[in-house]
Amino acid sequence: MQLKGKTAVVTGGSDGIGRHICLKLAAEARAYAVDFMDTETLESSAEAIVADFGGVDVLINNAGVWHKAGPLDTISAEMLITTVQTNLTALMQLTRHMLPSLRTRGEAAVLNIASKSGVAAQAGQSVYSATKYGVRRLYRSAEGR
Repeated sequence: MQLKGKTAVVTGGSDGIGRHICLKLAAEARAYAVDFMDTETLESSAEAIVADFGGVDVLINNAGVWHKAGPLDTISAEMLITTVQTNLTALMQLTRHMLPSLRTRGEAAVLNIASKSGVAAQAGQSVYSATKYGVRRLYRSAEGR
């Protein structure tokens, strides 16, 4: 896929890998502040992005929350909910909202920035590993594998 003239949406673009992806891709950068914990804001932001650019060609799901290692019973309820919502639920919701636009393009792609924790469970990372494994399963299911 040639990226020239394409519109790419990158989540988690304020820091780390996402920031570097944005810097490499950006000819015209626009930032949208989206609270992944608020499903209504997530939906309205997705609609605004599609409307502002007339469609989307590439969605790069990079946003994620990592928490300190520890047994499940030591992770706060708030951290558990934030991790699952950000790493898995919001990713599915945003992808669901972007798919109609992506399907109208001649070429389109959805890329998920994952972690080795989604392949091999890491000690003390039950919630984080579960979310990353869930992302892998979501797309394998979509592919029929």
